[in-house]
Order: sequence, then structure tokens, then C-alpha cells
Amino acid sequence: MAIQKGIVLSLALLATAYANVQLSDFFPYGPAAGDLRVPTADDNFVNITMLPGNAFYFFQNSYTDFFLNNNGGVSFLRGAPEFTPTCGPLNTPMIMPYWADVNTILGGNVYYRQTTDSLMIQKVGVSD
Repeated sequence: MAIQKGIVLSLALLATAYANVQLSDFFPYGPAAGDLRVPTADDNFVNITMLPGNAFYFFQNSYTDFFLNNNGGVSFLRGAPEFTPTCGPLNTPMIMPYWADVNTILGGNVYYRQTTDSLMIQKVGVSD
């Protein structure tokens, strides 16, 4: 009986958390919001140079540019020109939270943006 109560409680908490997400909690995106688009292709990427004075620190290395890959993340030193169905070991440092074989020719887009907009940065919760 305790297990059933735990499941019901978990579902109730999940429903409460889900119901409280407001549209205003999300960031506007797409060309109308000033985003740039990774060109439509299979296994594509773009090289992004960070705004002056910024760097990304990853495993004791500092990067001022990176590659945004339409297969689900960012890589450093070079783009990911193809999907590899394993997560490692790879020869390129990567952060791939959504690692998939994405082909935007078939549909969909990948957008990106850098900003210094203080309201947006505050919403993310980043501080100096």
C-alpha cells in the first residue's frame, strides 16, 4: 500500500509542477527574436566566436569560440561533421545534451543567439 501512495504522490507532484510552467518562463526564439539559424543540412555546424571578454571553461581549458552542431550540442576545436552513434571516446571535446542524428533537411531548425540583454541574462540567473 505504501508503494501505491508513493506513486500517487509522485504523480500529483509532477502534475503540479507541470501545471505551473507559464509561457512567459520560456525565452522567445527564432528569427523574430533575433536568432540566427544553423544552415539546413545533415550533420551541420557553425563556428561561433563568443562576444569580446567572454570565455567558456571546460575541463581546465578556456575557449573563446566553439561549434554549434545540429546533432545536439557544442564541440570545441572543430565541428562535428558526422553523427557518431557512441558517446565516446571522441577526439574532440564536446558537450552533447541531445546527442542524435539530426537532419534538418527533413524538417526543423536549430537557432542560436548571443546576448548582452540584461533582462534575459537576469532571467537565466547568471551573475558576474
